[in-house]
Amino acid sequence: ASDFERRNYYSTQERLALFLAAYGARGADDGKGWKANLAGEGMSGSDAQQRAVTGTKLKAGAQVRNEGAAPLFVEIAAQGYPVKAPAPQDDRITIERSLWTTEGKPALGREFNTGDMLIVRLRVQAKQAIKDGLLVDRIPAGFEVENLNLSQGPQAGEFAVEGVNIAAANADPRIVHSEYRDDRFVAAAKLGGSKLELFYLVRAVTPGRFVVPAPFAEDMYRPE
Repeated sequence: ASDFERRNYYSTQERLALFLAAYGARGADDGKGWKANLAGEGMSGSDAQQRAVTGTKLKAGAQVRNEGAAPLFVEIAAQGYPVKAPAPQDDRITIERSLWTTEGKPALGREFNTGDMLIVRLRVQAKQAIKDGLLVDRIPAGFEVENLNLSQGPQAGEFAVEGVNIAAANADPRIVHSEYRDDRFVAAAKLGGSKLELFYLVRAVTPGRFVVPAPFAEDMYRPE
């Protein structure tokens, strides 16, 4: 099988090209539109339509039948949540996250007090050159990202981890863009070669017991 056949992801441009190819191969339109049956529900029309199928119907086996003379093209979009966390992958990109106190010491505990501020370090290394790398670190629900771009907040130059100044590390020219969102830290960077270190600050704000999501990295245009 070719690389194109093995992939489970297609870019917006590739999907449009596939649609245009299928549309061009469908033959002449007789003007009668199309007819179909989805899980016992009749459908017809001359343009695209959408239908939601519940998980119960999917488990029972939801079939689509073409009940008209015209070719029928179907696109399926599914979403859900895994029953268990996926296994770590590091075959192409290795990503390591660690927590540090603002004094630059490892944060080894699992309990924090409201108001505590921590430094998050991400170490990323790709085994091949990746021009458009995307790094995403979702934070636990009880924490909040400190936006280092706000002048009234803490300044990155105030902190260091293992002799590395946070401000200097975040100024690495390989880091193309970074965002401090409500629930995650996101960065676009060029990967490959030496390890890339990125830092951001979080603060404990909400008491409770929370799961710590795993960070991930990918090639934005080649996620597979």
